[in-house]
Amino acid sequence: MIFPKDLQEEDLLEKLKVATQAKPPATSTADDFKPAEETTADFTPAAEPEQQKEPEPAPAQPSKPETPAMSKAEQADLLIGFTDGLQCLILPWAYQQTIFTASEREQLKDLKRKIGNAAGQSLTLDAKETNLFSKYSDYKELADNIPFAESEIEMIKNPMIAVMEKYNWNAGPEGLFAGALMTVMAPRLMPLFSKLTKF
Repeated sequence: MIFPKDLQEEDLLEKLKVATQAKPPATSTADDFKPAEETTADFTPAAEPEQQKEPEPAPAQPSKPETPAMSKAEQADLLIGFTDGLQCLILPWAYQQTIFTASEREQLKDLKRKIGNAAGQSLTLDAKETNLFSKYSDYKELADNIPFAESEIEMIKNPMIAVMEKYNWNAGPEGLFAGALMTVMAPRLMPLFSKLTKF
């Protein structure tokens, strides 16, 4: 069947008006031509939750024997005794060096022998010996007054305890041992340092 020409054109126009697929935009960018990024699934196996480990017991440390603490008063007594012992060793020797010359020290040895030989008999000293003996008597009085008197120890002790408490200071066991040892040994060591004290 042949349609009139007008009818054929009309049908074609109607078909063209029907909506078709969306056309790409007239202008395109470089991004439009990029291939789609491949997405890769993460196939890493999920980390298994860590098993909670029980804390290992700390290695047993050998227990140190506790050192019995000394009171501040006891520490002060030992430190004062140490100082006293030290001065009893050093000061007599220092006094000898200051008061007597080297020749006088030698003369004192001779005078000591002379007095020892008299053994209770009357002894006559010349002017030089009398002067030397007087000098020695002054030295002996100074040397005898070197050790702390009880009243002096008490005078020093209380302020020392106050200082130790203020600074929370304790003498270590080594220091206390050295102090005690020196206190006991000082009278025995003194004759080694000063022969004149035996006069």
